[in-house]
Amino acid sequence: MTCSECIEVLLEGDLTEDLDTHIRECERCTLAVQLLRDAQDSLSQDLRQQSVGLRPAQTLAEYAYRRVRRERLLWRIVLPVLLILIAATGMLITRTFGPELKRLTEPPPAVETSTFSLRC
Repeated sequence: MTCSECIEVLLEGDLTEDLDTHIRECERCTLAVQLLRDAQDSLSQDLRQQSVGLRPAQTLAEYAYRRVRRERLLWRIVLPVLLILIAATGMLITRTFGPELKRLTEPPPAVETSTFSLRC
């Protein structure tokens, strides 16, 4: 087996026993195999650390339930209270400034006309 054939097989990820004889004889291919094995070990270790950080299904279910409860609280309590406050504020403004607003928005008073005769 030549080095190029060995590298091709290594790039495919196939570590078979056919390579062992060539790897023992070739220092360059031995380094390539060692690099691949180190990378594989590092990746495996990183994946194990990532899986430790994952939450179990029960924890995820509790998180989702808490989030749904918060949304329900918002839609059932907070939002109606805000609407009531807005309506009360509007009523207070209308009551306080109502007469002035009515005066500003009503049509102008009718013009009184009177006729008189002109004499010379």
